[in-house]
Amino acid sequence: MTIHRQILALIACAAALLGLLSGDRAMAQQAAGGSFDHLTTAFPLTGAHVSVDCESCHVRGRFKGTPRTCAACHNGTTASGKTVNHAPTTARCDSCHTPSAWKQVRYDHSQAVGACVGCHNGSHARGKSASHIATTASCETCHTSTLHFTAAKWNHDGVTGNCASCHNGTKARGPSRTHIVTKAACETCHTSTTTFSGAKMSHAGITTGCASCHNGTTAKGQSNTHIVTKAACETCHTST
Repeated sequence: MTIHRQILALIACAAALLGLLSGDRAMAQQAAGGSFDHLTTAFPLTGAHVSVDCESCHVRGRFKGTPRTCAACHNGTTASGKTVNHAPTTARCDSCHTPSAWKQVRYDHSQAVGACVGCHNGSHARGKSASHIATTASCETCHTSTLHFTAAKWNHDGVTGNCASCHNGTKARGPSRTHIVTKAACETCHTSTTTFSGAKMSHAGITTGCASCHNGTTAKGQSNTHIVTKAACETCHTST
């Protein structure tokens, strides 16, 4: 009786192996006595892996030594791997990708090895907007968070445009309503990139008369002992 059972077991194993070699998974599972629980291998079949043929991983019916890491199969030969324009990273595939689909990515910046612009170029990931400040500085010079773009720590290094291209009242603080009327560039008087106060006044570019600024508020005006006159300041005061 024992010998009879052993013979039946050998026949079942042979049928299962024949099913795998012929590509008939149903035959293999039936011969093995029902569906196989893949959870017992510590590699659960989920997502896109459910529909993959057994022999795609178990070549020639070999089960022992089958790789369990993503990169071992997703190497561009056995299965699709990293594309040439993949984000440079040392992280494991499953750090970002799920078994359901490649495009369902939960990105982890912790192991990215390239500069921000390598991905944030408008193709792989969101890049500079059309209204972004003109600068040659790297993204991380100002954007120190990997969670959001807002609350950037502004740094003037690398800025290629003039002050007014940003300090226009929209992107950044611009001239106030009481600012001196002038055609001069901001940097003609404002030489500091950390404060507006302490400007080095230059009369170049002033488009209005002296009294528009020298009124006692914006700038020093007529003293109490000044000669009473209707003449413009510049009629007598020719020096700035």
